[in-house]
Amino acid sequence: MAGQRRRSLWPTRIVWVAACLVSLGQGPAAAAATVPTEGELVLLRYSIMNCIMRRSAPEMRRYLETVPNSPAEVKMFLAARPGECLDDAHTGAGNGAVISSRFSRGAVAEFALRRDFAAVGQLKAQHRSVPVFAPLTAMQLDVLRTTNDGRDLDDVVTLTAIECVVRADPVGAFELFRTELRSPEERAVIVALQPRIGECYPAGKTFALDRSTLRALVAEAAYRVSVEIAASRPPG
Repeated sequence: MAGQRRRSLWPTRIVWVAACLVSLGQGPAAAAATVPTEGELVLLRYSIMNCIMRRSAPEMRRYLETVPNSPAEVKMFLAARPGECLDDAHTGAGNGAVISSRFSRGAVAEFALRRDFAAVGQLKAQHRSVPVFAPLTAMQLDVLRTTNDGRDLDDVVTLTAIECVVRADPVGAFELFRTELRSPEERAVIVALQPRIGECYPAGKTFALDRSTLRALVAEAAYRVSVEIAASRPPG
């Protein structure tokens, strides 16, 4: 609403940690000497993505409609002007805070999931979901096999496997987004989901996903499954 401060949909601890990283820097030179922990870098990445979503929500509205690692995805991300969310102190403190495709998509998906859905597939009143990319055709999958040494295809295959996890345990998957980042509760939910991941992963493949990557993948998978379920229900 006009004139009111917009409330962040991220856990409040993220903004606090990001502010601490900035204050530690006291300028570019000192910030560059700071070595954040992996947990601090994760929180910093989310803080940066929160800034991008606040500043460029219209540009990012169709972000999840792009195929992971595609030129359209890169173009849309750059159109959101991510540099405006990186002042000197952020850049210094976050030298290792690379925001990958998986992470940026997961952050946007978690933001949208919290905003639009009360549970997997349960759209909140007066809310509309944002578009997501359609299942890829065999031809599109063949193209992905030849790009980036097949890693782009692996990203899509992994996301599909995590969608299977969400369908198998929608309550457990959504519970992940009621936990604070890097918290013991987050770890407990992830541990509880691991048997499902093993069941859903393609035969012959092993998964080695860190907590922040898995949270990002579950976020996008949960949003995609939620959109599919909501679309299948009759209106009204």
